[in-house]
Amino acid sequence: MDIELLQNFFMWGTILNFGVLSFGVTVYICCRNRFQRIHAKLYGLTPEQVAPIIYRAFAMYKSLITIFFLVPWIALLIIA
Repeated sequence: MDIELLQNFFMWGTILNFGVLSFGVTVYICCRNRFQRIHAKLYGLTPEQVAPIIYRAFAMYKSLITIFFLVPWIALLIIA
């Protein structure tokens, strides 16, 4: 496996994952009340309790993308 292949893998992984994150955040912003009601009923919470949980989930996903895709891609760009 050569470095160029790894660079492309991590580049596309970064792009696709940030695209999925952006889509999810956009959909959530557009349909916030509906999502909060649905998840509140599913998990026995109030809609006010659901909002910070979803926000933390988006933040965790962004952190994982950064750690597992963006940082390795940048590291490969530096050493190549």
